[in-house]
Amino acid sequence: MADDADTDAPQADARRPGRAGTVLAIAGVLALGGWLGWRYLDRPPDDLWQAATVPYDPECSEGCEVFRDQIPAGHGGRYDAQLTLLVDPDLDDPIAQWSDCVDSVFTCLGTDAPRDDAGRAGHLRGCVAQSACPDPCRQRYASRSGGGLDGAVEAFGTIFLEEDAWCAPRQ
Repeated sequence: MADDADTDAPQADARRPGRAGTVLAIAGVLALGGWLGWRYLDRPPDDLWQAATVPYDPECSEGCEVFRDQIPAGHGGRYDAQLTLLVDPDLDDPIAQWSDCVDSVFTCLGTDAPRDDAGRAGHLRGCVAQSACPDPCRQRYASRSGGGLDGAVEAFGTIFLEEDAWCAPRQ
């Protein structure tokens, strides 16, 4: 026979989360808000790249130089289509500035690279430090490229090369 005292005791509603569930839900919301806030605050400055003084001209109608002429453009060289690549040396939009930045690092890397991993990591760090990249990019790289060669290369990709890289121009 059931004890009458047991039936009079308040019972927890099975549909309501306990205190632990509520605390976990609040912690989850705060963590998500903190992550989103950090992503917003961790953006590069708006003036990372200078405004263009010579805008991009898709027709390359003035001042362009032939970079490469008569390149076969057909699939597998089976067609008569030819391609000509033009360069506008005066173009200085953010994409051109980023290109100059990355090119200055790669040009430096091509000079007297050490053979050991520690030396190559130091060489990469030195090339970024003396590059034509904006100061905030170089500083960010210096602060995040610690460790060995893998860390230096990974930081370079994350900060400069990936599609959503911190130093990639935003347009």
